[in-house]
Amino acid sequence: MAELAGTKGIVELTIADVVRHAGVARRSFYELFEDKVDCFIATYTLNAQILIDHTAAGMRAADGPAEGLLAGMQAYLERLAEFPVYARAFLLEPLRAGAPALEHRERIHGEFVDLFLNQHRRVRKVHPEVEKVSRNSVIALIGGINELVYGELSRTKHPDLNGLRPEVLSVTSAVLRLSRVAGLASRAK
Repeated sequence: MAELAGTKGIVELTIADVVRHAGVARRSFYELFEDKVDCFIATYTLNAQILIDHTAAGMRAADGPAEGLLAGMQAYLERLAEFPVYARAFLLEPLRAGAPALEHRERIHGEFVDLFLNQHRRVRKVHPEVEKVSRNSVIALIGGINELVYGELSRTKHPDLNGLRPEVLSVTSAVLRLSRVAGLASRAK
């Protein structure tokens, strides 16, 4: 499903495409899924969790919580760049898949927002000089970064998602008010 949605598009693909690509019978598909959108959402859930886990691992591997915010965002971009077909499938296609997929997309975005808000709280424990940020600011950050990614995925078959790194890290640092953390400014470039 991920490969087909990312190459053909969710609207254009058919259940016949899915079962042929997966090498399963149509009956087997319907034993597991109600329709192609149900299958798409199940696949989206799995892939979103992998991306969230990868982003969180990037945060944990950093030298400190402030560095973790930037490392997490970098890990996010790197993972998308590593699998651009999946990035197209799960960043572009939910916008075309209808209300259930859009509701699911909103929930997934909420999980990313929570991940970054929780990491920002850790930053503030170590660096109380860093100002608190609102949930809406983090929603805008995640949404804005995804808009940059959408644009890159939409413009070319060979997107340079890692090329977005300087802007993404700069915006992340600005929105999350990391400029007061000594030595961090050079990493956000």
